[in-house]
Amino acid sequence: PELFAHLTYDPDAAKALLDEIGLETDSNGMRLNPDGDPIVLSLDVFSGQSYMDGSQLVASYWEEIGLQTSLEEISYDLWWPRIDSFEYPMTAYVKDSIGGLARYVYLRSYAPVSSSSYWGPAWGTWYQSGGTEGTEPPADSPARKAQELFDEAKVTVDSARQLEILAEIERLDLENVWEVLTVGTGSNIKIVKNNFRNVPDVNYCVLYDSDAWAEQYFIAQ
Repeated sequence: PELFAHLTYDPDAAKALLDEIGLETDSNGMRLNPDGDPIVLSLDVFSGQSYMDGSQLVASYWEEIGLQTSLEEISYDLWWPRIDSFEYPMTAYVKDSIGGLARYVYLRSYAPVSSSSYWGPAWGTWYQSGGTEGTEPPADSPARKAQELFDEAKVTVDSARQLEILAEIERLDLENVWEVLTVGTGSNIKIVKNNFRNVPDVNYCVLYDSDAWAEQYFIAQ
């Protein structure tokens, strides 16, 4: 819980932090770089689902404390080429919130293990490719430690130890603030026929069979 203590809506505290690092404001209250130019946060937003709505809300919060924000909605056909080439300043996307051991199926939000680990795509690509592409994280970095923990989890058969490793990875993620967490999760309702059984009541997204334990589904006759 202590790692979540800073995740509060407190504009005054945010302004004080920006003042503390020496970011002055112009006549409109917008923050300036040390060279006097306005600070503009450029954010690429995936066009699917409701990401733009949430991003506009977050942008309004940032502008309230003097951080001008520019949003660009990116269509699906352009999204992955941009992601794979690392050509984006910041991106708005959901933090994958699968629970329990199923989180290992989609660990990209917590450790740089995929090209779509948006906060560290070059590191994730390096890991995903077995070191043939991307950039290796520094050997003593928390990011490399998270990758090594994932390696350990993949060869560990003890589920209790796997959960311990997962907790270590999650702590590294929160301690190092690899993402800026802004909006809490919302409901995503799925409809399942009454005789279709063993579907989890709560899951990241039952569209993804790999983390919904689809091998246990059955149809009651």
